[in-house]
Amino acid sequence: MRLEKLYGLLDITSLDPLDDEVKIMGLARKVRTVYEKTEEIFLPAAICVFPNWIEVLKANAYALPVELAAVVGFPTGQTFTQVKMLETHAAVEKGATEIDMVINRGYFLSGKLEDCGVEMKLIKEIAGSRKLKVIIESGELATEQNITGASILALHVGADFVKTSTGKSAIGATPEAAKYICYAIKDFYAETGLRKGIKISGGISTVDQALEYCEIIDSILGAEWLVPELTRIGASRLANDLLIKASFDELAVF
Repeated sequence: MRLEKLYGLLDITSLDPLDDEVKIMGLARKVRTVYEKTEEIFLPAAICVFPNWIEVLKANAYALPVELAAVVGFPTGQTFTQVKMLETHAAVEKGATEIDMVINRGYFLSGKLEDCGVEMKLIKEIAGSRKLKVIIESGELATEQNITGASILALHVGADFVKTSTGKSAIGATPEAAKYICYAIKDFYAETGLRKGIKISGGISTVDQALEYCEIIDSILGAEWLVPELTRIGASRLANDLLIKASFDELAVF
């Protein structure tokens, strides 16, 4: 895979407790600088921030043809459904074009599947035509049965992507979890004819790691899935490795 195509699958992310206006402005500026100095070739799929920084991000990424993503219920998923709904409403009003929502694993693991599904459905209704990425936190779900079940539930209530991890848990993305999610997406496609996406996030920092996941997606879902509309990789450190390998060392500042 060409490096610029792999870079085009990235969600460049800043989700740090110390984020502030200056940092988010700087993030947008870094993405723009890379885009301009690589002759408009290296551009990520999205920039992802906390919902309270979406307005700042939008104001500083105005010239970039990228999606503006906000996280909801991040990182634990443990809050009132109404709070997640409020976060989503506010993010959309401020300019978010994508929502990355964390599920309530407590609901799911205790068998409250209806409550878990209703919450996802409500967030999707607020997001509307904007892409909804549902973060299942696969490392905490642990088993094939749980990861597959959470993926199927998310897909059937309207998720556009199933996302492995917040990147904040002890276990992030794993090849095994990616395979389980891919097979769930494949079965959903066979059942409905609808193509849904996968986002790999949590511990991906090198090109070799990213390519391993792309190979998994290719082998299970097909090469047609390796486009920003259906595959995302959430990893800002990966952006640095990509740029270094593409001989843009001076631009590796994420």
